Amino acid sequence: MPNELGIFDMSGNVAEWTFDTDIENNFNRIVKGGTWNSNTSLLKPNARSSVAAQSHGDERMGLRVAISTNR
Repeated sequence: MPNELGIFDMSGNVAEWTFDTDIENNFNRIVKGGTWNSNTSLLKPNARSSVAAQSHGDERMGLRVAISTNR
């Protein structure tokens, strides 16, 4: 079922690549959630980690595309 925003949970599929940068290292990006082969601690939607921006080719990371259907 969708959450309160109408978005279906995708936890554990791929980690969500975000535009946010790491406070300690501006070259790193914040990744939310976990992937199909992550430790269980990363499978929570509020889990955050920092990865090097060059890791963008990792098949375990993706992005969430959401649009409003209320036009």
